[in-house]
Amino acid sequence: MDKAWYKDWFGTPYYAMLYGNRDDAEAQEQVEGIIALTGSRPGSRVLDMACGRGRHARCFLSKGMEVTGFDVNPTAIEVAVALRRKRISVSTTCESTSPMLVSILL
Repeated sequence: MDKAWYKDWFGTPYYAMLYGNRDDAEAQEQVEGIIALTGSRPGSRVLDMACGRGRHARCFLSKGMEVTGFDVNPTAIEVAVALRRKRISVSTTCESTSPMLVSILL
């Protein structure tokens, strides 16, 4: 069976072209909107699926929340780890019915 397209796409120039304008300021604005809508408070637990490089995870963390991020792209997780070296735990899991997930607890 062929490798799924998304396994490599996130490291291509096309990804950078599509998401190159996304930054921490945008993520901060989105996180503040999510907090306002959900009423989340410091100490709340957040699950960031497809966390990528951890932009949103870092914003939630800066608000005092406990964040678990999952992403299928190990390179993105490496970047997230490099950007946030403190208080991290890295693990991988694999289930027969799903692609490998690499998780980082920020």
